[in-house]
Amino acid sequence: MSEEETLASGVAQGAVLSPLLFNLMLSDIPEQDDIQCHVYADDITVTCVGNNIMDIKRKLQQYINTFMKWTEEWGLELNPNKTYMQIFTNKKVTAPVIRIKNHLIIPKDKQRLLGMILDAPKLTWNSHIDQIK
Repeated sequence: MSEEETLASGVAQGAVLSPLLFNLMLSDIPEQDDIQCHVYADDITVTCVGNNIMDIKRKLQQYINTFMKWTEEWGLELNPNKTYMQIFTNKKVTAPVIRIKNHLIIPKDKQRLLGMILDAPKLTWNSHIDQIK
């Protein structure tokens, strides 16, 4: 038998009910038109598709602000240092300035997501294929 432990927030790692409780916790994650949230365990990826980078920036920043209020209401902590952005396009665009509070979200050319390496801006899969080889 394990020792009794009091948790101020979150769920006990490895406990049988933890995945179910965490999914219940995320059941009211904020929704917004043109924004998709992809959730796997405790990883959340937010995507927005559009033709105008400034419209995408506005929508993403608005969503991030709403999302951060939601995390604060539920006592969840997000690590802005582990948060990055990628832009997938054939157009020549400059990465927009998007922030989590006062922390700038840094654009990345390559990023691992659920075991796949996504390469921006053209999403050629070359980085992922090279890693597999």
